[in-house]
Amino acid sequence: MATIALEGLRFKAPIGVYAEEKVLKNDIQIDLQLKVSTLISVEKLDDTINYEIVYQLIKAEVLIETDLLEDTLQRILHAVKNYCENNASDKLYLNSISVRIKKLSPPIKGNIGAVWIEDEFVNPKQLKKNAENSSDVAQNLAVGATILT
Repeated sequence: MATIALEGLRFKAPIGVYAEEKVLKNDIQIDLQLKVSTLISVEKLDDTINYEIVYQLIKAEVLIETDLLEDTLQRILHAVKNYCENNASDKLYLNSISVRIKKLSPPIKGNIGAVWIEDEFVNPKQLKKNAENSSDVAQNLAVGATILT
């Protein structure tokens, strides 16, 4: 499995429950990781995920005014998932997307550098594969335990 990551994306975003947060905007940082099947046979941009497009999708979602980081995070997951599923080459298979969104220097009384949330989309096919592998391991362990006793 391979990882494609965009880290440290910074934006001024109208995200927050207070009116001044929407006017003054908050410093937001986003880290995203895409786990894909393989990058071994990638020879041209059409064979992989175009991270410039992923960046533009993230930017579009971050600039939408909203109260909660959670709302922005879910929109980012949805937009990137749709892009990957509809545009990835047959050579790649999307296993998961992980997004962390941080509000830097949030308007909280006290000394706090950031608040952040993180969520992940795992392809249902990958969940099934993981479950099958877990049952295979458990079965092998059980067989091994039987042999050892």
